[in-house]
Amino acid sequence: MMTGSYYSQQYWTHCFVPEGRGARPLFPCNDDRVRFPSLLVEAGVPTVHYGQAVWCLNKYGLVRGFSEERHFPPKKGEPSTKGKWSNGDVVVDAMIARLQKHGDGPLFMFFHDLDPHAPFDLGAVKTGSHRDRYLSEVDLSDARLGRLRAAVEEAGLADRTIFILTADHGEAFDEHGTSFHGQNLYDEQVRVPLVIHVPSMAARRVDTPVTLMDV
Repeated sequence: MMTGSYYSQQYWTHCFVPEGRGARPLFPCNDDRVRFPSLLVEAGVPTVHYGQAVWCLNKYGLVRGFSEERHFPPKKGEPSTKGKWSNGDVVVDAMIARLQKHGDGPLFMFFHDLDPHAPFDLGAVKTGSHRDRYLSEVDLSDARLGRLRAAVEEAGLADRTIFILTADHGEAFDEHGTSFHGQNLYDEQVRVPLVIHVPSMAARRVDTPVTLMDV
């Protein structure tokens, strides 16, 4: 999504990325192709990334070019996903604080909310099916988006703020004999939302299929 290219076109190498108790071995840390945030920085736009995942930092290459970045690691005793990622509320709190002190001029902010993720134990629903617990975690993300939109309005920025909502993958709940993600190419795993809210533009639905590479 940040490069406009397929995984197979990117240069992946061994790159130690600590995460929780383990590590991810392969990343495009040495891939020198331009990422979207870099283009904004060249145009004089401050780019801000606050996030839960260490592998979204500039140096690991999935994204690159953020002029301001901050990783929020999980803290002992506080809600987290498998001890890997902090609760997204902490990130949104920091984003709101950053918005409140921004002032005039352009700004691009990016947040990858990881809370809707297995083992689905962060939402209000603690028992029942994986799907019900997953949807309960989606509610968390929805509430955060509401808080962020309210903060934008309170800061007087609503008439010039564009919101873009998408996802990196879907989630399977035994529709084709598999669960979670990364198992197949059926719709439940590869079809994701793309919602763009632009002030003063009438709502419309576009049925033309696109990929994350097109975003």
